[in-house]
Amino acid sequence: MDPAYSKAQLRTSLKHFATGRAVGMLLGFGLIMLLVRALKPAEYGVYVAFLAALEVIQLSSSLGLTIIALRYIPELRSKGQVKELGHLLIKIVSLRLATLALALMLVYVFSRQIADVFGFEDYVSTFQLYLVVIFFEGSARYLELCENSLMMQGVSQISMVLRTGLRFALLAIVVSHSAGSSIDFHHWVLIDLTASSIGCCFALYKVLHLGVTSRRATNAPNASDIVLTTRRMLRYSIPAYFGQIIYLSYGPDTIKLIASKTLGALQIGAFGFAATFATMLQRYLPVYLLISAIRPLFVAARGRQDYQTRLPFMANFLFKLNIFMLAPVAAFILAGAEEVATELTGGHFPDAGLYLFLFTLIVLAKAMRVIVEMVAQSMEIGASTFFATVLGLGGLAIGTYASRTMGPSGLCIGLVFSEIFWCIWVGYSLYRIGVPLQFDWKGNLRVIFASLCSIATAKAALAGLPDGKLGVAAAFVVCGITFLLVALVVRPFSAAERDLVNSLAKRKVFFW
Repeated sequence: MDPAYSKAQLRTSLKHFATGRAVGMLLGFGLIMLLVRALKPAEYGVYVAFLAALEVIQLSSSLGLTIIALRYIPELRSKGQVKELGHLLIKIVSLRLATLALALMLVYVFSRQIADVFGFEDYVSTFQLYLVVIFFEGSARYLELCENSLMMQGVSQISMVLRTGLRFALLAIVVSHSAGSSIDFHHWVLIDLTASSIGCCFALYKVLHLGVTSRRATNAPNASDIVLTTRRMLRYSIPAYFGQIIYLSYGPDTIKLIASKTLGALQIGAFGFAATFATMLQRYLPVYLLISAIRPLFVAARGRQDYQTRLPFMANFLFKLNIFMLAPVAAFILAGAEEVATELTGGHFPDAGLYLFLFTLIVLAKAMRVIVEMVAQSMEIGASTFFATVLGLGGLAIGTYASRTMGPSGLCIGLVFSEIFWCIWVGYSLYRIGVPLQFDWKGNLRVIFASLCSIATAKAALAGLPDGKLGVAAAFVVCGITFLLVALVVRPFSAAERDLVNSLAKRKVFFW
């Protein structure tokens, strides 16, 4: 393995990741639980629309800079091109801040019209303030992406924990002084602004300091020759970016914006809470976050002679880990949808249970897409990802048809099909260039079997235990233990996969 992305480097990065994400997961979960109780249901629905706007604006204004950071920062670092890495960092970060600021200025000009279209015309001034939040939060996420590509997990985790921790602490202070009543929505946006701006400034200082230092340094003695021209970066990033824009047109965030216009306050609140909970799973579930922690290794693996077998092995292993971690969560939600939703939302949205289950499936489908995308990025097949995104429109058609009878649930099902269609096309493209993805479906079926067993015990536990938070929590523990015990018997992971985890941990801790 390349020294820049060696096993020791990975181990250090994962230690920072594990510590930061463990804290972040607790803070993130606590923040969601506190916020859904602190805001009025109708205002929580408006906030869901604001969050969707954040994602839409952030992605549409990136102009391929996200793709460039993911693909070419690891390449320069793995080749020892320190000076070129510094120049690239300064350039892409400056461009990203500029493109995001220009996009937000344009949105501000039309903010009243946008509010009228998406049904939050009574919150125009709050939305205009939230545009500043989008700038700082969007910038912080891009900086974290650069840090992850550099395997600077320590800095990345501090930035994330700082923002989430400040939100949680400030919100808790405001709630404690609210005498049991709902807090003012405008106050929450001010809290969000404070946290995002402080976290962004910290991350910006760290990345720019590295960029300036690298520009003044000399390349590593064993640096490889590499020609990283603007033309090469654009040839890959532009098709992939337009693919992202097409995906944006039928992705979860666009659906949330549409739902904010067409659904009632309680429905959009339930739908939005489930979407936010799924986003927390996506960001804070340890194995899913492992994807961003080792993403640079896929680019580094491209330089190995055995990349045609190494890349498929890494992709299969990561996907199976995601199923292994998400399956018991989905099983528990399916076993007691209403009870789980009632306790999670404090009784505000008991109908959110079905949405929680469907969005958990979407998280798994998105994980599969991200893994396949990492292989595609390492092979620089941008045109293939563009056509795959166009093919994903078929999922939108399915979702639109299903929504006639199933409502928003049908749109969620369409999202799952869109991700599957995308992965099939990109997988076929990789097969044509000699990198066939071979997922271990026997191992995955064993995980599903363990999940089915845990559903039965979870249902029995929910029926036998007292109602309330403690009963639901105890049932979740029973579900998790059942899953782990059955999985221990059926052994979904191969000996090579178990050895890989245990070698990183330096002790035998993974037995499944």
